[in-house]
Parts: sequence; structure tokens; C-alpha cells
Amino acid sequence: MRESSPYLKPRGKVGTLWLRMRVPSDLVAIVGKRERSCSTGTSDRRQAELFARKTLAEWDRKYLALRSRQSLTF
Repeated sequence: MRESSPYLKPRGKVGTLWLRMRVPSDLVAIVGKRERSCSTGTSDRRQAELFARKTLAEWDRKYLALRSRQSLTF
């Protein structure tokens, strides 16, 4: 059996799944938050996992871009 995403948490009466992830510690000062979150817009776990994979990949790309800019300034 496949483990579901540890980043998905139910919220509210309907149980809409939210995507939550810690911001990498080296980027907290730049991002301004310790955690990012957004609604998946659904309570269906399968649809939420698809949304989560896409969104997490986007967040990772943004973190890589921030790190590359950070290394250019030092």
C-alpha cells in the first residue's frame, strides 16, 4: 500500500485538504514565513495528491531560484 502525502492535512467541517510545508531554514528570512500552505480545493485525497505534487515541485523550483540568487550576492 502506498503512503499518502505527509504534507496534506484536512481542515474545516468538510475536510478540505490543505497542503502544508516548512520553508527551508536558510530561506525563512527571505520568504518571511516558516511554513507555506494552500488549499487543494478538494477533500478527495487522490486529486489533492496530484495538486500537491505539482505545487511542491513549483515551490522547490522557487527555492532553488532563491538560493541561486543568494549565492550570487555573497
